[in-house]
Amino acid sequence: MENVEVYRRVFDAVNRGDEAALDDLLTENVLDHNPLPGQGPGLAGFKQWMRYVRTAFPDAHLTVDATLNPGGRVAGRGTWSVTA
Repeated sequence: MENVEVYRRVFDAVNRGDEAALDDLLTENVLDHNPLPGQGPGLAGFKQWMRYVRTAFPDAHLTVDATLNPGGRVAGRGTWSVTA
């Protein structure tokens, strides 16, 4: 599976609130470059972030608008839709 596809699947899992799907998509030492204050490291921290988002905004949905894949690394831009 290509890295861009993994990126999209990660956010599909976040949109569904499917923590178990992340186990097959991310490594234990995944690095979140934009963590929340107090967020733990790695996969457990990413799941913590996802639970926080889904609790604060149960209908949160990210649409991936664009991706870049230089040298196998992925960066993306997305639009969040939520009901406040």
